Amino acid sequence: MSECDRTTRLSADVTFPDGTRTLWFACDKAHANGFTPETSDAFVVAALIVAMRRGLDIAVEGSMSSRLHYHLTTSYMELLSSLLPDIRVVDIEAKRLHRTIWRGSGAITGFSGGIDSFCTVLEHRAGRVQQEYAITHLLFNNVGSHGQSERDDQVFANRFVRLENVARDCFAFPLIAVDSNLDDFIGMDFQLTHTLRNVAVALLFQNLAAKFLYSSTVHFRDCRVRPTYDIGYADAIGVPLLSTESMECISSGSRHTRFGKTELVAADPASFAALDVCVMPQVGGRTNCSTCWKCLRTELALEVIGALPNYATAFDLDAYRRLRWIYLCEVLRSEQPLLKEIRAGMGSHGYKVPASARVAATILPGIVFDVLRRAVARRSR
Repeated sequence: MSECDRTTRLSADVTFPDGTRTLWFACDKAHANGFTPETSDAFVVAALIVAMRRGLDIAVEGSMSSRLHYHLTTSYMELLSSLLPDIRVVDIEAKRLHRTIWRGSGAITGFSGGIDSFCTVLEHRAGRVQQEYAITHLLFNNVGSHGQSERDDQVFANRFVRLENVARDCFAFPLIAVDSNLDDFIGMDFQLTHTLRNVAVALLFQNLAAKFLYSSTVHFRDCRVRPTYDIGYADAIGVPLLSTESMECISSGSRHTRFGKTELVAADPASFAALDVCVMPQVGGRTNCSTCWKCLRTELALEVIGALPNYATAFDLDAYRRLRWIYLCEVLRSEQPLLKEIRAGMGSHGYKVPASARVAATILPGIVFDVLRRAVARRSR
């Protein structure tokens, strides 16, 4: 652990057959007393997918949680190899396995400003759950969710400034920004690895928290363990397997559909200006580009609910309207679980779909709407 200016950095050397790389995490000095440098848990989880992809056994020179070691070696790596067929189970040996209960007593969760994280925060405020599960701190991580490009550091900084105000003014929680070179270290698609990345950050803070709530992206009925493009489909099973004696890792929110979460979040004014769902955050001056697939999905759900006008600050509603009919056609044709939820919501909310969209969705192939949407979106940016 080292200090530089206003930040504290926790780092470890990771030695491969072809050389040594340093993996590091950093946060503001004010929150560094939550770090747990006595254990290698966070670094083992961070390096796990890299080792499995390269077929390299892991030798931990320091100590690690006995519980975490047990779950990784008996269950979690088998689960990962079912999700990602190009990786394999490896050996993990540690010089010392500990059963320490660190001093953390709080509850932490990541807060990105998205639907899932807003839902977790709203459901785990003091008085709504038992005291030990009530959130005390929020994490905001720079581990690959901000674009995976050369501009992700600036996107991370801009988003933090905005969300820190929301955390303070609306929820009265401190927001801890954690920077890292983990995205570069892993070098894989974010959707395939986001669970490991974010749990690794949480495990740094076992001197701060005893609970980590990881916001789910998938309803229980859609969970599965088979080859996938998103590790989140297995989070309800996998996240608890990343727990230690000191920190319980919990997959939060799978009892809700994404549409149900959107209804819950849209009822809270804190989300009106702060909602952040965009996968192209470097585009435009608003919080959301309003034309990517994730923006469109959220905007349509909000429109079905009747709440879209409340989000005129977060989204460019004119840009959305230019793409609305095309996207409606895509949704009417889709078998994706989250889009099927929106169709069900249309029925329960009495949402009227234009007859032209229904006809076009029936007679035209899906590729037509995909090409049209991308073309119109490019012109709208």
